[in-house]
Amino acid sequence: MPTLASSNFDATKFNSAAPGIKLVPLPTEKIGPPTATGYFTLGEWIKVTSIDFGIGVTEFVAEVGCANENAEQNLEIRIDSPTGILLGVLTVKGTGPAASGGWYNYDTQSTKVSGVTGVHDLVLVSAAKTSGCCNLHSFAFTGVPAPVVPNFTTTVNKGFHINNDGVPAVFDFGDPTSEYNTLYGYNAAHIYTTSGLYTITITPDGETAKTQVVLVQDDTRHILPLTMGENLQTALNGLKTATIITLPNAYVFQTNAPIVVSTSGVTIQGLGPTKARLVRVPSAGSSTLLDWAGADGVVENVEFDSTVPLPITPGTAPKVDVMSLTPACTNLVVKNCNFRNVDNALNCVAATNQLLVQDCTTTNELRANGLYSGTSTSIVVLNLTTTTSAQEHMCRVEDQSKYVLIANSKLHNLNGKTSIRFALCQYCCAYNNQLFAWATTSDANSTVINAQNVIYKDNHFSGTYTNGAWLNVYQGTDGATIDSNTFDTDAVQIDMVVAGPLVTNIKATNNKQNLVNGAKTHKVFCVLINNPGYVESGTTVVSA
Repeated sequence: MPTLASSNFDATKFNSAAPGIKLVPLPTEKIGPPTATGYFTLGEWIKVTSIDFGIGVTEFVAEVGCANENAEQNLEIRIDSPTGILLGVLTVKGTGPAASGGWYNYDTQSTKVSGVTGVHDLVLVSAAKTSGCCNLHSFAFTGVPAPVVPNFTTTVNKGFHINNDGVPAVFDFGDPTSEYNTLYGYNAAHIYTTSGLYTITITPDGETAKTQVVLVQDDTRHILPLTMGENLQTALNGLKTATIITLPNAYVFQTNAPIVVSTSGVTIQGLGPTKARLVRVPSAGSSTLLDWAGADGVVENVEFDSTVPLPITPGTAPKVDVMSLTPACTNLVVKNCNFRNVDNALNCVAATNQLLVQDCTTTNELRANGLYSGTSTSIVVLNLTTTTSAQEHMCRVEDQSKYVLIANSKLHNLNGKTSIRFALCQYCCAYNNQLFAWATTSDANSTVINAQNVIYKDNHFSGTYTNGAWLNVYQGTDGATIDSNTFDTDAVQIDMVVAGPLVTNIKATNNKQNLVNGAKTHKVFCVLINNPGYVESGTTVVSA
C-alpha cells in the first residue's frame, strides 16, 4: 500500500541503501533523536519505496544535522533510482561546529521540488564534495494539493458527452494529442484512450471560461474473441456482464433477423484491417440490421450491408427497407464504420440519448439518410464522410431532437436533397464541415416555430450548387447564427436565403464569399424574402 508523500518519514526506516550508509546513534551527552541515517558521502543513497505523490508536491522538508565545516553540500531528491528524475536539491546548512556536536543538532530545512505525480520510489542521493553532507533524521513533503474530486467519471474508449445548457461554447477536453480535442457547439463528446484525470475547459460565447474534471478509468471488461463462422447473435445472447466481443479480420455474419444488443457495456469490435461485415437479408416491411438497447456500448470497425443488389446507377436506386443501426439506448459510440446498401445508416428514431459517431463513411449505395435523428438528445457526429444518397438527406435532424453537433465532416449529396437539415429541433450546430450540397433550417411550408437556436460556423460550402441557395433559413426558424463560413460563389450562385416573416433572430457575421469559376461578379450574400429582421455584418469577398 503506497504511503502518502505528506507523511512524516523516519529516515532510518529506508528499504534499501548504498553500502556506505550507516545508522548514527545520538551521543550520550546530546539531547535529540536517538538515531539518524548518516555517512552520506558522494554517491551514497537511501531508497524508500512506494510513495504516493498524488497530483504533485511543492516542498521537501527534512530534519538534518550538519557540522559547519561540511555545510553547503547537496542532498539530491530523485525518484525511482539514484540517477532518476531530479525533483530538487537540498543544500544543507550547518547546525554547529563539529567539536560541539554540530552533526547532532537537528534542524528543519527545506527546498522546493516539482515534476512528480502518482506513486514512485524516493531516492535521496548525496552530492557531497567532502566527507559527508548530513545526518538525516526524518523528512516529509509539503504543499501537497488537496485531492481533486472529479465532476465526472468515465472509462477509456467510452463516449463522454457534455453540454453547456443552451449556450454555445468552445469545449477543450484537456487531451491535446487527440484528434478531436477542441470542438464548438451547444454540446460535444470525446473518447479518451488513456486513463487519468483530465481538465475540461468550457468557454461560452462572450463569457469567462469554466472547468470540469473527468476521471477516466481503465477498461477492465472481459474480452470474448469470436472465430470466423461463429454466430454473433448467439454470443450476444450468452452475455451476463459487460464484454468486448472481437470479430476476426474479414468476418462476415449474414442474418434474416435483427441482431439485438440488450446487455449494457458491450463492445463489438472488428479487428481488421478488413472490416467485419454484418449483412441483412430484408424481410417484409422495414428491417433492422443491428438493434442496440444496452447502455454504454461501442461498435467499431464494422461494415453494414444488405443482400440487395447494387444499383446500376449510383444515387438512383430505390429504398431497400433495411436500417443499419437503430440505437434505443444511452451512450453509444459508432467508430470507424462503413454503411453500404441500406436505407438509414444511423436510424435514431427511438429516443436515443448520447450517440457519438466518429470516423465513419457511407458509400454511393446508400438509399436514405446517413443520420436520421428523431426525438433524440446529445448527438455528436465527427468526421463523417459521405458520397450521396439515392433518396434522402445526408444528416436529417427533426422530431424534437436536442443538442446535436455535426463537425469536421465531408458531406456530399447528389440527389437534390440536403447535406444537413435542421428541422423541428433545438440547440443544433454544424461546425467546421465541408459541405458539397445545400443545407436548411426548418421547413419552407412551416406555420409554427420548429427550429430554434441553430448555428452554422466555420463551414465551407464547397464547389457549385446550381439548384438554389447554399443555405436556406426557412419559415419557422427562431434564432440562427451563421458565422465565419466560406461560400464558393460565382456570378449566378445564391449563397443564402432567409424566407418568410416567421423567421426571427437571424444573424450572419464574418462570412466569406469565395469567387470560383473565374467569376468577377457575384450576387448579394443573402436574399431576403419578406423578412426585414435579418442582421448581417462583416461579409467579405475574395478571389479563389
